[in-house]
Amino acid sequence: MQLQSRSVQRPAAPAPKRAARCAIIGALAASLAASSAHADIATRDVAEALRYDAAEATANIWYDPDEWTPRGWSVHTEARVWAPGMGGEIRLPGGRSNIRVARELDAGDPQATPIGEFRYRSGGMTYSFSGSGFGVSERTTADRNFTLGDVSVGAGDRIGIDIDLITVEAMVEWRVWQFRKGRRQADTGVSLDLDLGVGARMYDLNMRFNAPSGDASGSGFWAEPFIGARLAVEMLDRYTLETAFSSGGFSTGDHRSISWTAQVAFHWRFMENAGAHIGFRHQFTDLQRGSNDSRVRLNGSLSGLFAGVSIRF
Repeated sequence: MQLQSRSVQRPAAPAPKRAARCAIIGALAASLAASSAHADIATRDVAEALRYDAAEATANIWYDPDEWTPRGWSVHTEARVWAPGMGGEIRLPGGRSNIRVARELDAGDPQATPIGEFRYRSGGMTYSFSGSGFGVSERTTADRNFTLGDVSVGAGDRIGIDIDLITVEAMVEWRVWQFRKGRRQADTGVSLDLDLGVGARMYDLNMRFNAPSGDASGSGFWAEPFIGARLAVEMLDRYTLETAFSSGGFSTGDHRSISWTAQVAFHWRFMENAGAHIGFRHQFTDLQRGSNDSRVRLNGSLSGLFAGVSIRF
């Protein structure tokens, strides 16, 4: 008996079902392609936004100094009255006693002291020159026995003391850090500036003392290098808070000087080129010349409030 093979053919799927499958597969492919395209567009949009925000932030924070000073330079002058009181001790030739200015001599009351300052700024450099003249003249009655120089004083004696101290300094400063935010011309800006500098400071000192038993005097000239720092915060193109500090010294043989100053000031620019300011200043000086019985020394401080006006171009 012979077996005959027979091929079995499966019935073809109906045409509507094939069409539905193809439509579903095509829709899925189109959806995936659209999702990929939208993802690429979203990624590009985020990257562009980040780049724009970074550029805008950089433009708002970091400015070239010429944008805030259109001509690239400025001139600033200040005139103020400082009212410091003197503390510390003095010594005159002929003796070895240090006498307290405020206690024994009753010369510690605030004294009106003129100060002038000139600044020229170009780019990131500032050149400044300033000077002050302090003077105190006091007549009082001694309440104890003491000796100043070679003059002996008894309780109840009428005594007089005159101290004149002229200070002049020149300084060069470099802008080492700055921060800018907002627009200055729109009165919405805030800026921070940090300057470091070096300079030279000079002192001219004259002291005179008199009592019924005699007179004594001493004088000297000192020059020293110093370093300094200044931080200024300007707000709304009208108000500035400024702090400054300096320290210096020099010694050669029996001629020596040590000093440091600290100052804080608030400036109000009520006109385009004019303003007013108030603040507090402390100045410490230790000036010494000579040795043993010929020594002249002022080891003291001047501290007090000040107020003044400023003009700038």
